[in-house]
Amino acid sequence: MGYKSGPLKGRQPGRRRSQAGRRRDRGQLEDRVLIVTTSPWATQTAASSAPWTIRGLIAAHKAASLFIAALCAVTVAIFVLIALGPKGGAVTDSTTCARWGSTNVNGQDAYARLYVREHGPVSPLWGPSPGGVINAINAGCYEAFGEDVSDTATVVQAISRSF
Repeated sequence: MGYKSGPLKGRQPGRRRSQAGRRRDRGQLEDRVLIVTTSPWATQTAASSAPWTIRGLIAAHKAASLFIAALCAVTVAIFVLIALGPKGGAVTDSTTCARWGSTNVNGQDAYARLYVREHGPVSPLWGPSPGGVINAINAGCYEAFGEDVSDTATVVQAISRSF
């Protein structure tokens, strides 16, 4: 525990205290304040408690700054890869079941319409076109996944179940 106070002088004969905390010495009044604190900040000067700057923090904590910079770079790289990542091309007759599963709904619907134009409709048990084509491909690709041939089986083979 630290403390600060003004200079303490012992009682000298012939001098009296006028008021608590004040003392009259040669016609001048002197105020004394006792400061008791447990904080080290109370004893620091204004120069040592200047506001922080980014440059000062980086200079004082180089290892942590490098770690945070690397973490930011990795995070940005991940976001860029997600944004510019692999895009599925157009679905064709040679598209595999593995790629069909990662094609969005619009791509699947576009291929189903193309399939009906080029090959005709599928069995009416699968439903009306183009939804029936998508149902037939999904069922065939599900079977191809089960037989572990989804990387080689095409969507046309999935419809006919010939893989």
